[in-house]
Amino acid sequence: MQELALRINEDFLPSATREGLTLVTAHALWNVYPDRTDLTMSEVAAQLRCNASNATFIVTQLEARGFVERTADPADGRRKFVGLTAEGVRARRRLGRALASVSPLGRLTEDERALFVGILDVLRR
Repeated sequence: MQELALRINEDFLPSATREGLTLVTAHALWNVYPDRTDLTMSEVAAQLRCNASNATFIVTQLEARGFVERTADPADGRRKFVGLTAEGVRARRRLGRALASVSPLGRLTEDERALFVGILDVLRR
């Protein structure tokens, strides 16, 4: 699995770089869903498996690129929500297409993909 992930990352890196992103910031952008307006910084940190200060650093980079914006929680101003901007939605779509084009998983048939997903489900238990 690690070899597959490394290969995908290596093939995907030029696409992330074209967007002005590293693999880490591209991964973070991918984890901010267009229909989510209540994603907290704590959730970002959990998704990235990093601490809060690292998540803040990464989100700041995405914010500087104009891909995300932080807004205060109206119920608790200390808590911040992270959401995609219109440019972030477009960049996320471009990254998705780029990832699909370089992933060796794209060469699997529908049956092979279903088998692969089933195996991953077993391994996650």
